[in-house]
Amino acid sequence: MTYQYDQNNQNDKKYIEIPITPAKLHNADGSYTETKDAAAGTTINYLDGVWGGKPCSHENTEIRNAKDATCTEDGYSGDTYCKDCGEKIADGGKISAMGHTEVIDPAVAPTCTEPGKTEGKHCSVCHEILVAQQEISAKGHTVVTDPAVEPTCTEPGKTEGKHCSVCNAVIVAQQEIPAKGHTEVIDPAVDPTCTTPGKTEGKHCSVCNEVLVAQTEIPAKGHSWNEGVITTAPTCKDKGVKTFTCTVCHTTKTEEVSATGHTVVIDPAVKPTCTTPGKTEGKHCSVCNTVIVAQQEIPAKGHTEVIDPAVEPTCTEPGKTEGKHCSVCNEVLCSTGRDSRC
Repeated sequence: MTYQYDQNNQNDKKYIEIPITPAKLHNADGSYTETKDAAAGTTINYLDGVWGGKPCSHENTEIRNAKDATCTEDGYSGDTYCKDCGEKIADGGKISAMGHTEVIDPAVAPTCTEPGKTEGKHCSVCHEILVAQQEISAKGHTVVTDPAVEPTCTEPGKTEGKHCSVCNAVIVAQQEIPAKGHTEVIDPAVDPTCTTPGKTEGKHCSVCNEVLVAQTEIPAKGHSWNEGVITTAPTCKDKGVKTFTCTVCHTTKTEEVSATGHTVVIDPAVKPTCTTPGKTEGKHCSVCNTVIVAQQEIPAKGHTEVIDPAVEPTCTEPGKTEGKHCSVCNEVLCSTGRDSRC
């Protein structure tokens, strides 16, 4: 006999008697196990497909209904079940929620074209956003003008362009302007002169002055001198000048002409007389009359006096008084008579 609550009268808690008819338990192989002799409260186990087998020792167990704890939700350690009979052996317990593992999401500075972000936070375990990052608008470009570049003879130029001074992004690309090429000018040949070198013909650019064909130097010809003319005659003492003239350019040059030196003439010595002084031998130049060796005066010797004895007159011959004369020059020194000198 068993009992159960009267579902129609829950408040009175009355029981209804239900007679039990012994059951035949259906085994897996198609046979049956009788229960009519089983005592009340007897547990009939179902083991290996047969009712009424030996109770299970629960040697093989497993955990069921386990649940890991998360950052925000509790977990469950799981119930223990027998793998052989399927009976629940033990209840599991609660595993407390772990809480978030906070990680800072660093701020991102905005660029010219990309938005930035404020600093945020998230959980490194469950990735839940704890502090949302807010978007910071892109700054936009800081435009700088790239000035145009004029092309030269050899280097290409550029049109004006624009770029961002912050990120260097090209906003307006500069276009290349081809090089202009040289403007050729002929450098005329220069004939050499007597003193100045000449040049061969060359070429250069009138814009940038680059030499396109270099001029080669032609050596100066040098003067063609004539035989020369004495323009200042040399003297006995002074040098003269000889002037040469170039037959091409008429430039002149001069050279010294050595002094001629004296033309020596001997001035013969003059012997002194009784009354006239003499001279030593000397020398002078017959051209310029310069005295080379001066003549020295030699004093006059004076008379060498001799007495001329008186001569007595005779009957027919006149006589003479005593007189004197020089024995050297015969000059009468003393005489009587009309021209007396005594």
